[in-house]
Amino acid sequence: MSDNGESNEIGDAIGKLVKRSGAGLVTYRIDGGYFSTPRWASYPRRGRMLGTPVSCLTAAELEHMSTDAVNALIRKDLYVNAYQTQAAEQIPYKGKALAEKLELALYLCPRCHRISTLTSKDDLFFCSCGLSLRYTPQAYLESETMEPAPFSTVLEWDKWQRSWFAEHLDQYRATEDDVPIFEDEDRQLISVSGLKRTSLGSGRLSLYKDKLIFHYNDKRPPLILPFSEILGMQLRNQKFLIFSTINHRSYESLSEASLSSLKYVTAYRLLTGTK
Repeated sequence: MSDNGESNEIGDAIGKLVKRSGAGLVTYRIDGGYFSTPRWASYPRRGRMLGTPVSCLTAAELEHMSTDAVNALIRKDLYVNAYQTQAAEQIPYKGKALAEKLELALYLCPRCHRISTLTSKDDLFFCSCGLSLRYTPQAYLESETMEPAPFSTVLEWDKWQRSWFAEHLDQYRATEDDVPIFEDEDRQLISVSGLKRTSLGSGRLSLYKDKLIFHYNDKRPPLILPFSEILGMQLRNQKFLIFSTINHRSYESLSEASLSSLKYVTAYRLLTGTK
């Protein structure tokens, strides 16, 4: 599922799985899914969503294709940029509270360049610095003031905030060892083992240039995870921050206060050079 309206990267392993399965392959692309159910949104919307079969290959045909060729086919067939289609068709996706929880996806204000100062209410998205936008049924951002909207789409905004982090990477790497790049209060930490999820408590999550630390609200010592011990970091439903360690431990962290988890993934991947 897309984070911002453009298809997420499909890993190289998918082609290997297809080849090893010995089965045929049908690629099936869904258009309109992002606007109907944005990962960050509180509610689904009513609008057009279409599913289209693209390629149909037999096992014999796949056998003569390289893994790279299979990956390239899948990426081409399944690629969607929702805003390219929307620019031409302007399909309305109607629902309630259209902008609610947009701050889970867009965490960096382009007007004041502060992190986690954006918030939403109904179809409005705004920052304490004065930026005020409206999210329309056509999924565009329109200014509520005389000042032009800095971006008209979630996709443009997200690409900008990722590039902004990349441009400031040297600044983050020069940060003092004991100074967090950013942190959030009132986050939950959950231990995950198979299908079992155990709450470890609430506290403050802090990301430093070389580690992640969870400071419990009680007197327990903090959980300190150097980046060298973290195997990977990703999101689930744009709300849950998921990370696992070389010690075969897995964790989830979330905030009930609509604080973005995406910024942790973005910063971690840039600081460690991972995807």
